[in-house]
Amino acid sequence: MIPSEFIDLLPQLQRKLQNINHPDSLRISNEILQYVINEISANPCNENFINPNKKKPAKKSIENLKSLISSQIDVIIEKLKNNMPWEYFKGSAEFCGYIFQVDKNVLIPRTDTEFLVYYSTLSILQYFFSEYVFNNNDLLDKLDSDKSSINTITIIDIGTGSGCIITSVYMILSGIISGSINIKNISDRIYTEQLEIPHICFKTNTRLITERDIFELHEYFKKNRNKIDGFINDLRKRNLVSKWFALFDFIGTDISQEALSIATNNYQTIKKNPILDDKKAILNSKDVQFINSNWLKNIPQSVFDKSSVFIISNPPYIPPEVYLKLDPSVKDHEPKLALVGNSDNLLSAIMGLSKERQFNIKGIYFEDYCMEH
Repeated sequence: MIPSEFIDLLPQLQRKLQNINHPDSLRISNEILQYVINEISANPCNENFINPNKKKPAKKSIENLKSLISSQIDVIIEKLKNNMPWEYFKGSAEFCGYIFQVDKNVLIPRTDTEFLVYYSTLSILQYFFSEYVFNNNDLLDKLDSDKSSINTITIIDIGTGSGCIITSVYMILSGIISGSINIKNISDRIYTEQLEIPHICFKTNTRLITERDIFELHEYFKKNRNKIDGFINDLRKRNLVSKWFALFDFIGTDISQEALSIATNNYQTIKKNPILDDKKAILNSKDVQFINSNWLKNIPQSVFDKSSVFIISNPPYIPPEVYLKLDPSVKDHEPKLALVGNSDNLLSAIMGLSKERQFNIKGIYFEDYCMEH
C-alpha cells in the first residue's frame, strides 16, 4: 500500500515510463514506487518514515523524502531506458504467489508458466487419486506399515532456472495436503482463466493441451471432490500426511551451475518462510534435489526405479529467427541459452533416455512456440 502522502508521485512516474515507451507502465509504476518507498523507509536514517507508532513526519520532512524518492526513481528509469527488465533491477519476481530471486543467469518467471504449473500439478494428482487411492483400498494401511511397497512419483523440472516451477509444485502439493491450499480453487482458476498468449502454447507429451483437456480435468476434481477430501482428512486423522508427501520425489535439473545456485537458494528461502511453520513436519519429510545435468543425463538410476515419472519444463523453444526480433528487454538481458532452441530436443532426450534406462514416464508437460493456436 502506497502511503497517501506520496500517492501524487504515481502519475509522474507513469508519465516517465510512458516517455521511454515502457510496455507495462501502469502495473510497474505501482511496483516501482512501492519498492523505492520500502527501500528508503528501511534506512535507519529514516526510521520515523511512515511508522504508524509515531507521528507523521513534518511537512518539510515529507517534501525532502519526496525529493529523495524522485531521485531514486530517476535512477531506475535510466536503467529501464536501457531495456533492463524491472525484475532484474529489483532482483526478484513473483510467481504462483511466491517471491523468487532472479538475475541475468535465469529467465524471469512469467504468468503464462503459472498455468503450466497448475495444470501439471492437477494432472499428477489426478493420476495419483485414480491409480493409488480409488483403486487401492489399503493405501493408508500401507503408508502406516510398509511404505516401501508403494511406488513413488517422481516430478522432474528440466531446465529449472530460478527453480520457480519445481519449487511451486512442491509448495502447492504440500499446501493441498496440509489444508492451506484448496484443489477446487486451482481447478477453477485454470478453467476460468484460460490463457491466450500469442505464439505460446502448452503441450502434454506431443500434443497441445486443449480446452477439452482443461474442462475434463476440472470435471474430474468436481466429480470426485468428496472422495478426495475424505482421503485427505483420513491422512490427517491417522497422522500420515508426512508419509504421503514422502511418496513424491522432486528434482530440478539445469546445465548452468549459476542457475542451480539461484534455484537452490530460492527453494530454501521459500521453504524456511516463518508463515509456513504449520507445514514444517510435511516439508521436512522431503526436499527438492537440484542436479547439474543436460536434460536427464546425470539423474541417478535409483531415482527411476519403482517410480512413475512426470516431467515439467519450460525449455528453450524460440526459433533463432524469432529470437532476433524479440524485445530488447528480453534479447539483450535474459540468458540466450534458456531461450533459443527446439522442443523436439527435449522430447528426443526424454524418449531416448527412457528407452535406455527403462523408466516409466506417465506425463510430460511443457511450453512451446506455436505459430497458431
